[in-house]
Amino acid sequence: MWLFVKLFIALVTFFIRLEKKFFRTKKNTLVETFGTTQISHYTVANKQKITATIFEIPFDCKSIFKLTEEGKVDAFFKSLGLAKEFQTKHAEFNNKIYIACDSLNFLEEINKDDQAKTLILELFQRDCKFISCDGSTLSVCIAGDKQTDSLLKTKIAELHHHISDMKHSAYRFFQDPFVYKILVIESLIWSLAAYAYSTFFEWQFFQEDIHLHAMPLFKQGLALGLVITLFLFALITLLLRNSSRGHRILVESFLVLFCSIPVGGIGLIADINTHFDKSEAIVVEGKVIDVYKQLHRRRRSTYYTYHLHVDVSAKTSEIEIPRNINVSYDTFSKFKIGDTAILSIGKGYLKHPWFKSIQSKTQF
Repeated sequence: MWLFVKLFIALVTFFIRLEKKFFRTKKNTLVETFGTTQISHYTVANKQKITATIFEIPFDCKSIFKLTEEGKVDAFFKSLGLAKEFQTKHAEFNNKIYIACDSLNFLEEINKDDQAKTLILELFQRDCKFISCDGSTLSVCIAGDKQTDSLLKTKIAELHHHISDMKHSAYRFFQDPFVYKILVIESLIWSLAAYAYSTFFEWQFFQEDIHLHAMPLFKQGLALGLVITLFLFALITLLLRNSSRGHRILVESFLVLFCSIPVGGIGLIADINTHFDKSEAIVVEGKVIDVYKQLHRRRRSTYYTYHLHVDVSAKTSEIEIPRNINVSYDTFSKFKIGDTAILSIGKGYLKHPWFKSIQSKTQF
């Protein structure tokens, strides 16, 4: 059951990320008109202090780009050959601005328009954090509260006017050779993260023992997570070489995978091991010598885990059975000291034995 839930969540995450432009969050914006350009804006706050103002203009353009001040990370990856940035004819612009874009359409336009480059430099001199376009909206983020800065809004409207020649027919979208690769890679990375977070959620709410011995499974899961991470990094490097955005996708992927792949790898091993196990169950009897619940405290809450202490007199050469088993409340409530527990144990598709069922002999 949980496997299908987690796969469904991962699949939904994949398509949401793939169509992220369609799912734009509606902001509480104010709209003003400068000439023929309508500019909406909203603020970003931290602890009730406005940290940035974001200006947006509808811009039906088939180019996806992001302009930022060139930082040490960009320069580092460029020196390694993992990022290839387009260079304009404007030396000052090249030194200060990093163009994260692989669209020939945008690069041709920005290279021939000196006034556009000058306006971009002026905006960055006025604490601009980034200028970007997602294919439907031109966004300009300025540090601080700039809601009443009319001169700034005028320059943004001028920039929009200068780059408006990029509104071409849909086939121009294909002049960005990396756009679809990036969308698919980001969607894949975030769907893997969603699978991992679903696994973590499952662990938090269903804490009974599934597998007899957790450590071998954890080790194999961590090894699988490492292999997946290395494979994805190699794939991203291969697919996005010569892209100006490849290194940023690598950094994003590293952060997402670092937080999720260890859990995801363990969860994947556990799910494959149980759901693909078609072996005949091994049935073992044991005497229940203790039944107890244990209180656990969190920062703001408490919870109980439920345990059976089972003495298995019959030894099996195939499986070593633990004496203390963490069970669900429903299973716990069916046993008392002295009962006989019937343990139905699967060998596991990946050879990690697991509890198919735990029943009282009177119910078996």
